[in-house]
This record gives sequence, C-alpha cells and structure tokens, in this order.
Amino acid sequence: MEKMQKGRRKRDEKCRIFVSLLLIVVMLFCLGRAGWQTYKNVHAQSVYEKIKEQSLENTEGTEAEGTETAEAGQKSYDAAEIPSVDFEKLWEINPDACAWIYVPGTEVDYPILRNADASDMHDSYYLNHTIEGASGLPGSIYIEPCNAGDFTDSNTVVYGHSMKNRTMFGSLREFTDAEFFEEHPYIYVVTPEKNLVYKIVRQAVYDDRHIMATYDFEDAGDYEAFLASLSEQEGNFREEVPVTTDSRLITLSTCVSNDSDSRLLILGVLTEELER
Repeated sequence: MEKMQKGRRKRDEKCRIFVSLLLIVVMLFCLGRAGWQTYKNVHAQSVYEKIKEQSLENTEGTEAEGTETAEAGQKSYDAAEIPSVDFEKLWEINPDACAWIYVPGTEVDYPILRNADASDMHDSYYLNHTIEGASGLPGSIYIEPCNAGDFTDSNTVVYGHSMKNRTMFGSLREFTDAEFFEEHPYIYVVTPEKNLVYKIVRQAVYDDRHIMATYDFEDAGDYEAFLASLSEQEGNFREEVPVTTDSRLITLSTCVSNDSDSRLLILGVLTEELER
C-alpha cells in the first residue's frame, strides 16, 4: 500500500513538473511572439518615419493661406498644414503609392497604397503588407483597386488597422469624442496632381459590410441609401456641411476594439481641390 502511495506521489510530482514546464514553454512562446510583433510594429513605424523624411518637403515657415467661410468668417483650413510630397522619391520605395493622407490632431500621416495590378477589384493585399512588402501587422493605409488612385470617385474608402499604439488608423478613435471632433474638421489628401481638402462631416460606428461592394456610388439611389444608413448610427456630425449625391466623399474605415463586427467610419466631403 505504501509503495502504491509513493508511486502515485512520484507520478503526481512528474505530472506537476511536466505541466509547469509546459506552462513555461507556452509563456515563453507567447512572450516571444508578442516581442516579435512589437519589434515588427516598431520597425514598420521607423520605416514610415524614414519615408516621411525622404518624401515630405519641409514646409515650416510657409505662410498660412486658407479660405474664409461665408457663414462664420473663419479660415476654413490652413494651407501650410497640407503636406508637400515628393512622389518621385516615394515611387522609388513602392510605385503603388498613389497619394498621401494627413489628418491634423492625429497620428495619421502616411502614404496611401493601391494594388493597381490586382485582378480582384476589392483586393486587400496592403491590409497585411507594409509599403516595403513585409507581411503582417501593421500593414499599410490603402484603397482598393475599385477606387481610382486620383480620388475622383464619388466615394473613396481608405482602410487601415487600428493599432493599439495609435499608429496607422489607431488615433482615429479620438473622433468619438465630441470636442475633438469639433476642433479637428479636416482631412488632407495629396495626389501627384492635386491637393484635396475634405471637411469631416460624420463619425459613426458602422457594421462590417463591405461599403464599395454594397453600394454603387454612381447610382443616386445607392448613394442616398449609404447616407441614410449612416444617419441611423450614433456618432458625431456637422449639420452645417451639406452632403448631396453630387458630393465627393472620403470614408476612413478602421476596426473597433473588442468588436470584430463593427467599423469606425470617418466621413469627409471634398471642399477644395487645388492644383499642385
């Protein structure tokens, strides 16, 4: 009997040791994986910072221009905020770069990629590939091939991951705050030919439907249906900015933390189109 008890104790001890070792291996694996992902994120961000240095010209000291709004008599935007992009240098890194996006007050200051050679008009290659082609997070800010690279479509949907460290589209969550929304009304998009100024008119938490596959924005009925679907959602908005089926929109789309079925949308209306 005593031998049997000793045998059980030995087996139990071996089992505990095995479980402990297994837990240690799992913990080390998780730490290693998290560490590797952190390294990739930091490296990717350093790459994008280097790209900014190479592709953005210094605009410090540029006189702020802007226009005057008829209703409020206030400057509608600051021209000095619009990035000056050297697309030739950007194309040396990746010829799929079609534009640059900057959202004042956020970390959004990135090239926009478009996989023009994809056979799938809803190709999402750059969702999980950086501008250098590295796979995995944080990916890139991108538009699908179904949207024109010159942002002349009735609605151009721009995608990016919502990173916890606020990079990519992670800082767009600030627009859920009404005060922040009110104080930061502009999105700037620079293409090789134009500087585009968008007034932000709507922030909403939307479902995960594929917007460009669901709505044909060249069809007035579909366009109105999209606007109606947005109006049904809670969020911040600007009533004073009119949106009609003749408006050219930009829609920034990113994930919502802990809710895989929802997307955070920031909707802007084109108000200025300036020659570069």
